[in-house]
Amino acid sequence: MSSLFINTYQLYKKQTDQLAQWLLDTAVLCGYPPPESAPSTANGPGHKNESAGPGGPKGKDRKKATEQSEELPAAEGTPPYSIRLSQFVELAKVIAERTESNVRVPATVIALVQQVIKMRKSLSKFYIMQGRSNSDIENLQGNNQSHMYFISRLEEVYRLLDSAVKDPANATTQSDQASRKPFEPKDVASIDEVANRFSILEVEEPIDLDIEPSAPTPSASASAEVAKLQAHRNVVYDTDEDDDELDFAIFCLFEDLRRVREFLSQIWHDYKSGKLDLMTTSIITNTAFGFVQSLDADFCRAHPTLIVPKFHNNPIMSIYLVICMISGVDIRFRNHPDDMYNYQMKEIGEFFFLPVYLLLEAFSRVIQPGGMPEAKKGHYGTYNPKADRGKMSYRQKIMEDKILLLENLPSFCLLGQARHDVFVLDELTAGLGNLYKKKEIPLWLVFAAQIFLDVNHIMRDRIADAFLHIKRTAIITKIQMSQVIDGPQHTMNWPKQNQTVAQTIWTFAHDWVMTDGMRRLAQLHISTQPTYPHEPYALLKTHPLLCGTVETFLRLLTRETGIALAMGWGTLLSVAHLYNLLRQTRVLATPWPDMELFIDLHTPAALFIGALPTTPEDCEKHYTLMLGLSVEHFARERTRRNNRPLTNKSGPRNWQTNPPLLQTITDRYVTQHGTIAWTATAIEGILNEVNASQRNLPKHLRKRWDKSHQLSHLQVLALLREALGAEQKALRFDYVAMHFRSLEFLRELRGKVDEELTRVYGKEYLEREDQIPTLVGYVMSAAAELCRTRPGADITALTLVEKSAEVMRRFVEREGDVEVRKLG
Repeated sequence: MSSLFINTYQLYKKQTDQLAQWLLDTAVLCGYPPPESAPSTANGPGHKNESAGPGGPKGKDRKKATEQSEELPAAEGTPPYSIRLSQFVELAKVIAERTESNVRVPATVIALVQQVIKMRKSLSKFYIMQGRSNSDIENLQGNNQSHMYFISRLEEVYRLLDSAVKDPANATTQSDQASRKPFEPKDVASIDEVANRFSILEVEEPIDLDIEPSAPTPSASASAEVAKLQAHRNVVYDTDEDDDELDFAIFCLFEDLRRVREFLSQIWHDYKSGKLDLMTTSIITNTAFGFVQSLDADFCRAHPTLIVPKFHNNPIMSIYLVICMISGVDIRFRNHPDDMYNYQMKEIGEFFFLPVYLLLEAFSRVIQPGGMPEAKKGHYGTYNPKADRGKMSYRQKIMEDKILLLENLPSFCLLGQARHDVFVLDELTAGLGNLYKKKEIPLWLVFAAQIFLDVNHIMRDRIADAFLHIKRTAIITKIQMSQVIDGPQHTMNWPKQNQTVAQTIWTFAHDWVMTDGMRRLAQLHISTQPTYPHEPYALLKTHPLLCGTVETFLRLLTRETGIALAMGWGTLLSVAHLYNLLRQTRVLATPWPDMELFIDLHTPAALFIGALPTTPEDCEKHYTLMLGLSVEHFARERTRRNNRPLTNKSGPRNWQTNPPLLQTITDRYVTQHGTIAWTATAIEGILNEVNASQRNLPKHLRKRWDKSHQLSHLQVLALLREALGAEQKALRFDYVAMHFRSLEFLRELRGKVDEELTRVYGKEYLEREDQIPTLVGYVMSAAAELCRTRPGADITALTLVEKSAEVMRRFVEREGDVEVRKLG
């Protein structure tokens, strides 16, 4: 997963390495000694050669350096060459002070330097939270020498390179350059702006330098040095002299989490206002939790010293204790006996999700195998969902969070430890189940628990809306599965296991949504039963994410069952081909909206093997090909020993076409019940889906993916939102209902044409009801035969065609847009 996604710290590292690479490559073209030709490679390119001027070694020294470079080993397996921050300025001076002619510095390099400066200046927010400085950025220079040293060095690089951008005729003088103000990104002019500097889809856009060093034409000897340098292109920024590097890595991680939290907050606000549906909201939230798991794992691998078993292998407490020690804050001090920690550090505490971690850690200490801690409603106080949280003090807000979390944690752990194979869990519930089993509290789980609280604060007294929604979904699901289970005798293409799946879906909807499955689960798995009254549906009423996950599970399973049912019977395919025949021959003037939607969702290519056939002969041919007749059957120059039709060995063609997004979420919610396994193919497919749907996809996102095959986590979440919007019809189309309506149509058609077909073919033209879709074949055959024997004949003269059109016309007028109206 990591190679497809890039976080803020990885972006920063990538950009500083890109800058280091460009500076060294370009400086060498300007006469600077390549790393391998420096007199002492241990000192790196910054080693000062006393006989050399700004442009590098000259004369015999230059020749000697070149000869040394010729003895270099091959590039393969060569470790990266590190450049210190102080050497950035030295290399920039070599480029800027080239006297033969001005060096062309690409605008992308200038933008790259600006971006790195802006990212590092954002660290000021971290130091301000720690109380190391005032809120005025200018005062950070005196209080944060290491931090400001890094920025000042990069600003010097910016000034030097910016001077080289100028046209020779308008080049600034040395005095002009000295008087230039340092580069100051306008969006970090104040601390408030620092906090809001990044937008979701634009700030994390890395500048991938796909350019070569741009300088005057080098001499022959310089060219040889450059050629060897190009064979060792692996230059990185050396962080050893950067004292703030760990601080910046920590800040970037939690700043990324803050942005994801803000994004999810907006998602749930949009759900509350009706802009998003529950299924879309829950899929995005679960996906975000999966991304945070990846961020957590990457950070723990990179900084193992912060991961202490005593703190449940979670870096939060280690970071907090170090900050308190550096800031001179007493971690044991409490203003009030009920305070969870020293609230003088509340800004730091909130940034690092400390209150939620402390609640989970306290809960982990009282968990006992085979039991469930009692969480009597009202034990910690009374939660009032109608209260205005904006008017509460910090202490009151913490107490509200404590009530919400601790009253629900036992139910979370109950679901997580239960031994059941059917129930699909959201990421938070699954993680809290591991808390019960292993007492693990990873950073991502703390983050997910924080989002659980945020969702409750957003929804407030409407928190149970999601539960009411899935109860309606469960009722519809039970009705649909009852139709499948109790319906007519099924075709040979409907195996017994499909019937079992339908029964399982019905049972799940009944046992877990229509009735309180949590109560039954507690009786089965908890040895010590709670002594307080159990509130029915308590967890579902306060956990919309679980409700959305359940709805997604039910809808996707029902969709899969409906498609299998329709394919087994052949109802939708046969009726779609008959509809196309009648429309193409203008026998049917009335469009069928639901059938048009079905054809659009699965494409003519999948349903008709190419474009929509337009003549009766082609309609019959494409229909029989879809039913499994071989293409060889229609070859004009074939020779056959008998008149038996040539069938396709693989049988009827599969018209099910799952777009990449649908396949991806089906794998997560139906097949694997785990975190989405993202692939480059899946992201590429989703990008194409969004582009095809003409939804709001920023152009630079497509360009970014095409160039680097990397996106930020927020970019993928925003993309996922657009893609789910584009696939709403595919996700919600009711295949079960459409199958039974198509079956009803075919029964009405049989009532109209039965007498004629019996007269021509005998009573055995249909042996079983599951063969009723073959009626379409009789109509197709009659129309095609008429056109073959009497070219130009009016097919409306055929009784079968005329009656088919009459039945379909009445049916469409009565219920031809049921699915379209369902989908809005």
